[in-house]
Amino acid sequence: MARTPVYLDDVLPPPRPLRFPVRFVPETKEDEFWGFVWKRHEMFIRRVIERRPAPWTDDAALANWHYTNVYRELDRVTLDLIERVIRPSATVRIPRLRAFPVIAYRVFNEPETWTALGGRSFLYDSASIERILLDRQAAGETVFRAAYRVQSSRETGEGARIRTWVRRLQEIERHCNGLPIPGTEYSDRRYGMQQAQRWLMSLPGIGDFLAYEILVDLCYAPAVLPFSENDWVNVGPGAALGLRELGLPPSEASIRALAARQREGFARIGRLLRGPDLTLRNVEHSLCEAGKYFRAKAGGKNKRRFHPHSGEVDFSPWSEVDQCYWTAPEPS
Repeated sequence: MARTPVYLDDVLPPPRPLRFPVRFVPETKEDEFWGFVWKRHEMFIRRVIERRPAPWTDDAALANWHYTNVYRELDRVTLDLIERVIRPSATVRIPRLRAFPVIAYRVFNEPETWTALGGRSFLYDSASIERILLDRQAAGETVFRAAYRVQSSRETGEGARIRTWVRRLQEIERHCNGLPIPGTEYSDRRYGMQQAQRWLMSLPGIGDFLAYEILVDLCYAPAVLPFSENDWVNVGPGAALGLRELGLPPSEASIRALAARQREGFARIGRLLRGPDLTLRNVEHSLCEAGKYFRAKAGGKNKRRFHPHSGEVDFSPWSEVDQCYWTAPEPS
C-alpha cells in the first residue's frame, strides 16, 4: 500500500529566494572535496526537503551530472529497500533468513523488479520467477539497475543473465539457513565485519563491491548484523581514485583520517554541513562521487547526466526522513 505523501510545505514556511553563499576558493584538493560534499548535500536539501525550483546550485559540474546523495541511506532505492525489505523482516528471528531478501533485492537493485517478484522463493518458485523476469525483459522493462555491478555469466543469448542469476539466487537461498552469519561471534567488531564481508563474497556471483553494499544494508536498523558503518570500511575502486586525487594513499586509514577531521575541514572552508557527521561509509561513498566531480570540473564527461524529473515529482519516499538530515549538528 502506498503511503500518503506528507509534504513539508504544509509545516514549513515558504522558502526564501535562493541566495547562494559567497564563493570560496579552495586552497587544497581536500578543501575542494569538503566543498563538493557540502554543495551536494545542499542540493538535496533545496530540491527534496525545501522543494525549491531549480537552480539548486551555481556549480555547473554539479548541476549537469548525476551524483548519488552524500548519505547513502537517503538514496531513493535504498529508502525503498529499508521500507519494503529490511523493516518488514524484523520479526524473523534467524539472521540468515533476514539476510537473503536483502541480497536478492540488491542483485536486481530495481524496486519494480522486486514488486514483480512479490516475495517468491527462488528455491521453490524458480520457474515462475524466471518467466516473470524474462517477460519484463521482453517488454523492455528494467530488470537489473546499473548502479551496482553484479557478476555476469559466461552464457550468451537472450535471457542468459537472468537464468544465471535465478540459479545463483537458488544456491544463495540454500546457503541462508539457520546458522549464524560468520563474523557475528567476534568481539572485535572491525574483524567481525570483515569476516561477514568474506562470507558474502563466498556466495555465487557476489564480488567485493556488491558484498560491501549488502554488508552496509544489513547494518541498517532493524539490523541483521551487530556492526556500524564506523567499524570498518571497504575502499572501493572509485574511492581509491578519489583518495589519489586528494594525494592520499587508497587505504582505510586515509578514510578514517578524513572522517576524523571532517568538522575541521568544513570549518576551514567556512561551511556547516546540515546533517549528521559522516560515517566511514559516507566518506568512502563521497570520495567515489568526488572523483566524478573532479573529472567534470576539469572538462571531462561522466556516464550519467542529471536530468531533473519533469512535471510533479513524488517526494513521498523522504516524508519520514529524520530532520537530522537537514539541520546542523550539535557542537562537539
